[in-house]
Amino acid sequence: MLDAQSLDITSDCITLTDTTALYGSEVGLPCLSVRTPTFRAVVALQGAQVLSFQPEGEEEWLWLSPLARFIPGEAIRGGIPICAPWFGVNRREPTLPKHGFLRNRDWQLAGADELMNHTVRLRFTCASTPEDLAQFAWPFTAELDIYFSDQILMALRITNHGESPMPLSFAFHSYFRVADVAEVSVAELAGKRYLDNTDKLQEKVELGPLCFSGEVDRVYPGVGGVQTMILGGKQLHVDGYHTDTAILWNPGAELAAGMADVGEHYRDYVCLERGMAFDDEVQVPAGSSYRGVMAIGRRLNETLNTIFSG
Repeated sequence: MLDAQSLDITSDCITLTDTTALYGSEVGLPCLSVRTPTFRAVVALQGAQVLSFQPEGEEEWLWLSPLARFIPGEAIRGGIPICAPWFGVNRREPTLPKHGFLRNRDWQLAGADELMNHTVRLRFTCASTPEDLAQFAWPFTAELDIYFSDQILMALRITNHGESPMPLSFAFHSYFRVADVAEVSVAELAGKRYLDNTDKLQEKVELGPLCFSGEVDRVYPGVGGVQTMILGGKQLHVDGYHTDTAILWNPGAELAAGMADVGEHYRDYVCLERGMAFDDEVQVPAGSSYRGVMAIGRRLNETLNTIFSG
């Protein structure tokens, strides 16, 4: 049975709870609740998935579906799932589950630290199992560091323990809460090439700032840099390091109507993700690691540069 002692939680700002206590779910998936004078956050041990982040004096940044189902081994709709070791449909074996299996696995808490200036770091690990080799032929371990302060920073390292190069694609699948998807725009993408997943992944060029007038499912390989999501009078910046792919998604009314955990709530979120997918897929040499970082903030501070250079 999990308890704070078995997880080696020693900080008073981090408590062990579950989705029954937080969201009224029938099954209680274990979660960590983090509270400091500068923010509140929730992370599920399943998938090491951030479910909530709310800076002091602000509204919630992330969207967790009010219809989300908290079932062991099944994806949770919202927050920031980790899609890996492949993103989307597996291009080598399309019958495999979309987005890999790491988001559905229980991760182990490897550390929980309260750093200076009310920054909290959570460290998680997860390893593939021998049974996984039937669908992904490379044994690997994943390590995820999550830093909460006035921003969110996530650093994912995946190590190939196999004897041949490992194909890796992944994404930090971020769901952002918005007042109305029709009022959201994303800057910096004008003139960028993208793959349109609503049109058989046809290659197209973004003609202007991206707006959401219907279903949007676009992959922008090799863009890197910062994407700025404009929500009314506020901006939220998404940056990355070794996460060159940007993914933008909202299902629109027609597709959402057939999604049991979205439905009419599609208006309430936008996915702006960073990772390495499609053209940016990585080949990780045997015995080597790949590390990708994503940061989200109103302004991205020097903590980001420190982590990048580490």
